[in-house]
Amino acid sequence: MRRLELARDLTVVADILAVALAYWITLQVWEALNTELPREAMIPFTRLLLDGLIVPPATLLLPLWIVLAYRLDLYNPQRNVSTPRIVRDVTEAVAVFVVGVIIIEFLLPQQHFSRTAAALLGFSTLLAVSSLRVLVFWGIQVAPLRGVQPQRVAIIGSGAVAIHLAERLRSYEWLGFRLVGFIDDGRGESDGGESLNGDVLGVLTEIRDLINVHSLHYVVLADFAYPRMEAVRLAIDLERMGVRLLKVPYSHGVVSSRIATENIGDLELEAFRPVNYTAVGHRVKRLFDIVAVCVGGLVISPLLIATALAIKLDSKGPVFFVDRRYGKGGRVFPFYKFRSMVVDAPSMRETLDDENESDGVLFKMERDPRITRIGHFIRKYSIDELPQLWNVLIGDMNLIGPRPLPVHDLLDIDDNAEWKYWFEQRSNVKPGISGLWQVLGRSDLGFKRMVELDIYYIEHWSLWLDIQILFKTIPVVITGRGAH
Repeated sequence: MRRLELARDLTVVADILAVALAYWITLQVWEALNTELPREAMIPFTRLLLDGLIVPPATLLLPLWIVLAYRLDLYNPQRNVSTPRIVRDVTEAVAVFVVGVIIIEFLLPQQHFSRTAAALLGFSTLLAVSSLRVLVFWGIQVAPLRGVQPQRVAIIGSGAVAIHLAERLRSYEWLGFRLVGFIDDGRGESDGGESLNGDVLGVLTEIRDLINVHSLHYVVLADFAYPRMEAVRLAIDLERMGVRLLKVPYSHGVVSSRIATENIGDLELEAFRPVNYTAVGHRVKRLFDIVAVCVGGLVISPLLIATALAIKLDSKGPVFFVDRRYGKGGRVFPFYKFRSMVVDAPSMRETLDDENESDGVLFKMERDPRITRIGHFIRKYSIDELPQLWNVLIGDMNLIGPRPLPVHDLLDIDDNAEWKYWFEQRSNVKPGISGLWQVLGRSDLGFKRMVELDIYYIEHWSLWLDIQILFKTIPVVITGRGAH
């Protein structure tokens, strides 16, 4: 049995148990509230219609949930890739489920249902289904692969796109996919300058032999410039051997991870969608930021004063460094930091371009000679970023969000269409002092990972996510992890 099929079957079983459990919990809570309840109603599957029922019987609720979950694609194991994703999908389904329960009230001849009980049923269903689905998700991740045939995957290509795809595929091995290696397409694409570490299986002209030798199930084409007609012929050849050919979209790794499709007649096209906060979300986020900054600013005011004095005593120059950064809509704003470099650091930058250690458009250098003695300390523990609380207060920035990008590092961004698209997408929201990139590793993660995290954060924003990032920022700052 394939691991994906096992995950799907276990999820269906978990849902059946969860809905039955939620129904039983609802009846038990209702009885505990001293509400009259027929004894027959305590047995979920005995009778279809009973006088005085507070909610429709489980014989109707179970089919309703199963059909609804299938219609919403909740039994696709590849949607259940994280606990937050599972809870979000189940929450949306439960909202529709409760509406369905209320509709059943009007369709059944004996209408003695309670809307309060329907809400209680929805809450119980949310807890039960989410909990059991998360347990299945965790169990599938840690369970051994004995008796489950992994789906073996090879990647055609040798450039940065292929290497990045390989990293993502390895993170999904728990779903039953196993990356076997790379197939050299002979095009010499090595735009990332990275090594394949000897994982090359062979060349594309030997694809038939490679499929047989390595028992491949999927082949993924990770070369944007590969000719379309050649790809079609290759897909036909592989289909005869029972192998699926997939292709990485040219937007892979940069634009929205939630690629949408729209139809014009029977023509299915890929849709580009801007990312943004909702209007209500924007107001909630702004209120949260103002309260947090006002309270936090008072608490850390002694640290701000001490840092300013240390900078003044350590080297000549102003206490603050004001940079030009891109904000919402691409507008440039004055970006405040405690000065951590020598006064003539900007003029020294041109002589250090060859020392750039970043894999993207930003300048990063671990041992930057421009940093002062006190600068090393305040940069390691992110104390130099604290003046940006003023940027948050006046509305240029958010407390949590994608980091504001330096104007001087993006002068050549028009030369790369994908980076430019990513920049325009992230410009739909205000930048932040901290974000996912900072709490998950900062400079250790590299530019490409920062791009993915920026887009993920904007698409999945919630106040709860901001609070989580805020609390995770504290240990990162205290330990100085990932700071260069």
